[in-house]
Amino acid sequence: MTKRSIILFLSFILLSSSCNSQVNSSNDSIQNEFSVSKEIIYDTLTILEIHNLPSNFRFDFIPYKLEKGIATDASFDSVLAAKIDYSRSRDFAYEDFYKCKNLGFLNFSKHGSPRNFSKELDFSHFPELRYFRSPHAISKQQLRELLTHSKKLQGLELKLDIPVPECICELENLRYLTITNYGTSLPPCVKNMSSLRYLELNGGGILSNDSLNEIIFNIPSLEVLRVDGGMNLHVPSSVKNMTHLKQLIVTSLDSLSFAPEFEQLDSLELLEVSWIDKPIRMPENLKSIKSLRGIRFSKVSLNKIPSFEGHQNLIYIAFNAIRSLENTSLNFGDMTSLKYLKLQGPFDDVSTFPQGLASLDSLRSIWLMGFNITEIPDYLGRMKSLRELSLMWTEVSPESYYFLLSEEFDHLKTIRTGSVDIDSDKVRELKRKRRQRLHRFVGSKNYSMEFGRAFKYYDLRIVHKMNIPRNY
Repeated sequence: MTKRSIILFLSFILLSSSCNSQVNSSNDSIQNEFSVSKEIIYDTLTILEIHNLPSNFRFDFIPYKLEKGIATDASFDSVLAAKIDYSRSRDFAYEDFYKCKNLGFLNFSKHGSPRNFSKELDFSHFPELRYFRSPHAISKQQLRELLTHSKKLQGLELKLDIPVPECICELENLRYLTITNYGTSLPPCVKNMSSLRYLELNGGGILSNDSLNEIIFNIPSLEVLRVDGGMNLHVPSSVKNMTHLKQLIVTSLDSLSFAPEFEQLDSLELLEVSWIDKPIRMPENLKSIKSLRGIRFSKVSLNKIPSFEGHQNLIYIAFNAIRSLENTSLNFGDMTSLKYLKLQGPFDDVSTFPQGLASLDSLRSIWLMGFNITEIPDYLGRMKSLRELSLMWTEVSPESYYFLLSEEFDHLKTIRTGSVDIDSDKVRELKRKRRQRLHRFVGSKNYSMEFGRAFKYYDLRIVHKMNIPRNY
């Protein structure tokens, strides 16, 4: 069962327990639809709290029901959530759809062609909407109708090619906002939205507004900020006032820079920076952010790799395919909470293991790629909490390879190295003496699960729809 399937299954259990326990034939038919409406279940459950939904909570495929003639006027009153899939229905009677006066969740499927998205849909008919999602662009008039008539909105996922109107700032309950936006801008009043907890901006054009940096880094209530795509992003000094910011994720930018005040953040738990074209000059003292629990740099060039030596709260560090413009110095001493360490270079100038690892009793996984390491230090055999050692792209000596397979490393479940000229008979004999089964092959399930658990809490592709919305 995949990770997504597990999430969907648990989500279905949660939904079932939140609803009234009364079961009749009508409810049975509705529950059967869950098997084919996983997307709306996943989106809704992870974006809006459902614990206190009324017992008549229903998901429905509105066009499908209309086509089959199995929807009645009375049944529309109990429809609180709808998924509209244009790939299944092209002749949709909006007049009937407007009868869903209590509709709170509206999700337009990402499947189907954008040309089937009707510009005639009148959003003023849905005053009870709490969550709206559309992967297709809506018109300027539709956007204004949505923002002015659906005052209870708490979550919005929009694709726009028009400026965001100021009336969005009148949504006092809006907590979750995702905008895929090309060539537009945000109104300055967004920084006054005191309920906004999650903001995600996707698309290159959205960063064309010079004032955007001052807007998005001046929202005191914001807990998660994600910027994906654009030209240049500067984290200004005002970021020190974002006392609730827990996660900052920036990716696919031309350039990124930080004001020195970034080091004054005392709430940040996750910093993720990836796919930045120009070299980045990171703040000098990132380890002063004591709240940090996870950090990930991927596909970037840094002026200098930050030092986190002595940081007491970091759980994982991941440097994926990074380059350092200065001499590399890696020291992870006295990091008592560190469990997962992933370093992928090239680090051709590094021929030894990073310093300070011998004292890390909590370390469970070490992944070193692109190092010039040939010998294995003895202290790894004494790190009984260590479960995985991956030395990909590293040609260790045969003696070091045999050493890793010895009983001294019986606590390791996964070992990976680069190509080694070894004695196959000796390897088989060493493996036979081990009490624990060994997974040595690249991409083994053991590795994926072990390292995946470490990143589950922080990976925004999962977390950004789990952390914030459960407080809705």
